[in-house]
Amino acid sequence: MYTGFVLVGRRFMFHVKQNIGKIGEDAATAFLEGRGYKIVVRNYREKFGEIDIVSLSPSRGITIFFEVKTMRQYSGSQSGNAEFAALLPEDQMSPDKMRKFRKVCEFFMLNEAKMFHVKHLWQMDVLAIEVLGPGMLLAENPETNSDSKIFLFKHDGFNFVIRHYENV
Repeated sequence: MYTGFVLVGRRFMFHVKQNIGKIGEDAATAFLEGRGYKIVVRNYREKFGEIDIVSLSPSRGITIFFEVKTMRQYSGSQSGNAEFAALLPEDQMSPDKMRKFRKVCEFFMLNEAKMFHVKHLWQMDVLAIEVLGPGMLLAENPETNSDSKIFLFKHDGFNFVIRHYENV
């Protein structure tokens, strides 16, 4: 099933879904580092779940676990399906996924937090990332809601809309 794309010679080529996830996670890492977060671990896995990014806040006082959800944004004419075009990356965060995310974050803090040498606060955040398709422009004033901070971001030849949901 071809649902994602990969960058080849600065052109979009269709490929498997995992590639769009990697593009989103790479962009999220660059985005966070650019805002002063220290990335500690990427793709931390346990048999019952995973954490996309473990970071320290810019003040280094809080461990922040990021779940990154990425989708390609289609223009209405490309998708041919208004319902599909209305889906957002954050719509993928079901209550069950949130429970699994919390469980693996708690496990990490109990078993791996010794790397920080201190006990401190932690939180779970979600980065919802839309990769804009070819020819799509970044909106001047993208639509947002009160639950997230929204950013326009360019990385590695791609344009992104990133919504940051804190303390989910």
